[in-house]
Amino acid sequence: MGLKMKISEFKEAIDSIGLKYGINLEVKENEFYFDIKNCNRIIADISKLESCLMNTAYPRFSDLKEETRRDLLDVIYKFASTPIPEREEEKIYIVPLPHLTLSDGEQIYLTQTHQGNFFPSIRDKKLKQTWKEEHLKYIPEEYRKYAVEVEEWN
Repeated sequence: MGLKMKISEFKEAIDSIGLKYGINLEVKENEFYFDIKNCNRIIADISKLESCLMNTAYPRFSDLKEETRRDLLDVIYKFASTPIPEREEEKIYIVPLPHLTLSDGEQIYLTQTHQGNFFPSIRDKKLKQTWKEEHLKYIPEEYRKYAVEVEEWN
């Protein structure tokens, strides 16, 4: 088991455990914690402010079957052990080209070929149209100021 876990991976792992054991598990966030809830009651929490801080001393946690608790502890430990900055998803950017839209209003984006050339195109997940933050330096300078963060690009 790797030692680092992103927030999205943590939430997916908790969902999977819930499905595996037929229980309603969800992760809710507040200012200080990631709360794992069962039937809207906290069963465990992990600190958002410091790594390696977690709490399972809740009655609902001890009510779970041992196998369920073991699976949850594996995930909780992995996530709590992940340094706080490394829990965040990597930011992905796309570059909408200003004043370039199709007649139906569809936005045109900066796109890159496999050879490194750039051209305008509609949004197409099969094309190279997104960049990690550290790779924005490779797109032409005049377009960098138009880069916007993309929430989801799958």
